Amino acid sequence: MMVRVVAQVGRGSASRNLLTTVEDGNKMLPALIAAKVAELADALDSGSSSRKAVGVQVPPFALNIITAIVIVSGLVSCGGPEARIIDAQVTHLQGLADILAKHPGDTDKAVAGLQEYVTMNMKSLMDARRDTARYLKGLSEEGRAAFAKKSVERTRELRDRIRTAIATYQERERILHFARQLFL
Repeated sequence: MMVRVVAQVGRGSASRNLLTTVEDGNKMLPALIAAKVAELADALDSGSSSRKAVGVQVPPFALNIITAIVIVSGLVSCGGPEARIIDAQVTHLQGLADILAKHPGDTDKAVAGLQEYVTMNMKSLMDARRDTARYLKGLSEEGRAAFAKKSVERTRELRDRIRTAIATYQERERILHFARQLFL
């Protein structure tokens, strides 16, 4: 689905139209903006509104905000599959580190926290595994080694924090087994 957003910026002869096109999966927008755009698109798609264009006046300061959003969303989406995969690793390793830090030494609470995390993030975890497997499948041995090196470099600090946190548990093997199974 493609959505075209038109906004009039300024007033009178100094006004100009700002046009942007948002394609699903092409650019990442903040959740609130994306939700509103999707809501508009759904309303148009369902026929619950007219097909007549409606002008919108945007205050001048909003142009700066819109520009910043477009720049940030462009930067985020420029990373490619490798960056997205490593970002997902960082996100889930951060979740693991936070849970372990929240329950130092209490294996039962840590395991319960990890199980809750997995339940709440199951789709994201499964997507990350699938995306990683697909990406690695398309790489040569040298490419896989380079990816592994980048991944280790980017997650080294988090992995060190996790190792340090695991050292506070008497049942380290239980935590390690669970962590390896789910995240590493």
